[in-house]
Amino acid sequence: MRRDHPMRHVTSSPRHCIGASFASGAVALAAVFTGGSPAVAAPMAATATNDAGLFGSQDPSFDGVFRQSMAILGLIATEASVPISAVDWLLDQQCPDGSFVSYRAEPSQPCPAADPSTFTGPDTNSTAVAALALAASSNTSASRTAIRWLADTQNEDGGWPYLAGTASDSSSTGLALAAMRGADIPRARATKQAAFAFLHTLVATCTAPISDRFGLSYQAGANVDAFSSTQGLLGLSGTLPARTKEQRRGGPMAKCAPDGEVLNDRIAVARWSMHQINANNGGIPSSFSPGETDWNSTAIAVLGLVNNGFGGNATDLAVGALQANVTEYISGDGDRAAALGTTLLVTAATGENPRSFGGVNLVKRLKDTLQR
Repeated sequence: MRRDHPMRHVTSSPRHCIGASFASGAVALAAVFTGGSPAVAAPMAATATNDAGLFGSQDPSFDGVFRQSMAILGLIATEASVPISAVDWLLDQQCPDGSFVSYRAEPSQPCPAADPSTFTGPDTNSTAVAALALAASSNTSASRTAIRWLADTQNEDGGWPYLAGTASDSSSTGLALAAMRGADIPRARATKQAAFAFLHTLVATCTAPISDRFGLSYQAGANVDAFSSTQGLLGLSGTLPARTKEQRRGGPMAKCAPDGEVLNDRIAVARWSMHQINANNGGIPSSFSPGETDWNSTAIAVLGLVNNGFGGNATDLAVGALQANVTEYISGDGDRAAALGTTLLVTAATGENPRSFGGVNLVKRLKDTLQR
């Protein structure tokens, strides 16, 4: 695959050898984002004997491309060097049509077709974050090819599915929209407007219970959940890396029509995140594990609030909670590259020190996971 010129802070490293229902879907996507294993049963892909350049030691079958992309984005956002082998690994995972599957053990083999029954094949989540990471690392051609595939995969309702040909969901739409917001292709404007309209249909109304009000559901008929709300906010508010703005302490309020319909989705969903943070001492509760805090959704909420330009005390409270619990977030069967990359994005967006965040040197911890 053709490489564009790497950006100046990509550094040399030894080159590697080329080698459901809406509920279950939301759980699976949440697991991918945090680096865990999805709750949806799927056959484990054979792991390549040499994954030099891949961040993280865990089985990459479900999240290899995702965690690699988040790691690259985090390093670039904090102006840390990125090994060339890491970018090359990601480029080698791209399919000829521009898409990405979660992981290809043998990149020389043809990319598989989407198979909803096993939750495998080219997916919008891996492709969206890979497009962002490739754009950030100055691999413009590869990024645009991925963006064009995303545009072609958008459903008629304006949303994106996890796998092409399946139903749209707010989480996948949020990620794809974040990728499209930074894209420079002719179809981007119409594509984004259609996505905004789709997300509007999933925003809880002004008359919903206070805990749900202004949050996003995964799909129509589902309950509001943290993962969908924060990832949807990311797409409504901007892109990755988050574009730091002066943070207002107050900020605009959600607006409601007489019948309770929300009139300003971006502001409303941000208000949902702020309420959850303020009501729970800085950490957004998990929608899938009652009694636990969802540190990934908390981190993604911070990025969305920063993109929005307001969040004030809620943003500060969330960052403080992330600092106090950073080890819990980034660890599990070894350090998790996706969580480390996401936390690095938080430090870049909020002006925190990436080499001393809650006493942890995030840059070193992430680079120490690189397979050689």
